[in-house]
Amino acid sequence: MRVLITGTNGFIGSNLKKHFDNPLEMNEDVLVTKEWLDENNPYAVLHVGACANTLETDVNYIMKVNFESTKTITDWCKLNNKPLIYSSSAASYGTNGEHPSNLYGWSKYVAEQYVISNGGIALRYFNVYGPGEEHKGNMASMAYQMFIAGYVKLFPGKPKRDFIYVDDVAIANLHAFAHYDVLSG
Repeated sequence: MRVLITGTNGFIGSNLKKHFDNPLEMNEDVLVTKEWLDENNPYAVLHVGACANTLETDVNYIMKVNFESTKTITDWCKLNNKPLIYSSSAASYGTNGEHPSNLYGWSKYVAEQYVISNGGIALRYFNVYGPGEEHKGNMASMAYQMFIAGYVKLFPGKPKRDFIYVDDVAIANLHAFAHYDVLSG
């Protein structure tokens, strides 16, 4: 049984693939096509790959990478009755807890809703930290930035943050995969 993991060059995807023997890999710079999925026919898809830049302003780019590729994968999984676990984001909540507050958040929210409405599972991650995030620069977790800088710089208003260790994200994906029939819509 071969599982496709998208985003294997990224922080979460590279940690997730450690839990599988010989997974199909798709790095985040490559968009998955229906033809590729037909040819490789994965048993299931763990869709982690995305444009993770929360400051991205190119609507066409972020919607192509974060929504259109997710739609292609979702449609294929539904048509072929394959499990799909999608990596969403806390950015879907936005700053008011009701609506995303930036383009990245909206792209993840609409993709998440599409996955769920088509029977997949979406997991929302909050401030993932751990080994392998050093390449993320300004997008690295606050925990990592604090480790490097030696201090924490927060936004005004005493915000609260939830953090999750990258191995716990991998375990959540493995749990969703193992219990897909019970947890999926």
